[in-house]
Amino acid sequence: MSQSSRAAKLQALIQEVIDSGLSDKAACLVAHQGDVTELHAGKSKPQTEYDLASLTKILCTTYLVAKAVTDGNLKLDEQPWPQWPGIRVEHVLAHNSGLPAWLPVTQIEDALGAKPIRVPGEKTVYSDIGFMALGVLLEQRLGASLDQLYQGHATHFHGDEPINDANCRALGGVAGHAGLFGTANAVYEDALVFLKSLRDPEMPLEKRIKSFAEYKGERPLGFDKPTPGGSTGEALSPRSIGHLGFAGSSLWIDPKPGSIYILLLRRLSDDADTGKALLKIRRTFHQQAVKL
Repeated sequence: MSQSSRAAKLQALIQEVIDSGLSDKAACLVAHQGDVTELHAGKSKPQTEYDLASLTKILCTTYLVAKAVTDGNLKLDEQPWPQWPGIRVEHVLAHNSGLPAWLPVTQIEDALGAKPIRVPGEKTVYSDIGFMALGVLLEQRLGASLDQLYQGHATHFHGDEPINDANCRALGGVAGHAGLFGTANAVYEDALVFLKSLRDPEMPLEKRIKSFAEYKGERPLGFDKPTPGGSTGEALSPRSIGHLGFAGSSLWIDPKPGSIYILLLRRLSDDADTGKALLKIRRTFHQQAVKL
């Protein structure tokens, strides 16, 4: 099958997302060794921005923590939260802090006042609360708001549409767990630093990011990794890192072939059936995209 035919299959896939009513706009970007294919459907164009939701955790918060550690402003083994004795920065990045996965937040004190429900290091449970706390910690240590600390990147806070995440909205649209917006190409530009870090790290920050990605745990520090039955459809190498966003975003970076996979949607329903449909779409996307 020719490359144009494989691209046509991807185009049909994202058009299916629109036709099924899962989203009113869809974009995908696949890059193999710098060879980029970008496709759009529905209301999406190259300049269309998306709510990146939890991609904020890797593009912004994990990146800034890695930089803070590299610069000596933060330590992975420190316990900076007096209200949470025993919880280290490392625990929060690895999602085994023992903090609850989620709770309704109207102000940041609600998150910082959450009661741990497990012993730190006992079990891996994905937690928005921990990343909210990391965002505040970065602001305190570095003396600026998170959106100011993140300036200069292709993706950004303060988009033109309402944020899907209610907790992020309550915090003014800027938080450690959500809030970023960007086009498919903007996500690609910001993802390149992670690909470079995994494949050919030279600068201290790149080496730190690589160490986060290769952390020996159930999850890498700050990132997710492929799992059986997961969204990567068993199509990417075990060294891949990435993340999903509830609003419909997906980013995966595979250092083995030097590839980046981006799928951006605007999820129109929060129900469980939509979640199952998105998982199927994401799996098919990666299975097709590796062949592009």
